[in-house]
Amino acid sequence: MSKVTEIVKSLNALTVEELRTLNSEVVALLNHRHRMDQFEKARAFKPGDEVTFKTRQGKTITAIVNKINQKTVQVTQKDGGPFPMSWNVSPGLLTKVAA
Repeated sequence: MSKVTEIVKSLNALTVEELRTLNSEVVALLNHRHRMDQFEKARAFKPGDEVTFKTRQGKTITAIVNKINQKTVQVTQKDGGPFPMSWNVSPGLLTKVAA
């Protein structure tokens, strides 16, 4: 029997209040792991790196990393002309351009 199956069986013995408490703990753990994952991904970049990402419309943007924030990476569009756009992008959406 797998661990998950054993856990599910033992959940049946818990009260509703215990299940709510367990749910809060699981959600907190998942949020923490997500933040740590984003932090590790952001560490792969440094200011001046050339990166690409896709917009919500599917357009690929080439940009330069300006700053690493707590949750996002601030980039400026490389080929933006006289008024290049700045973006705050989740580090998981960025791909470093090979030098």
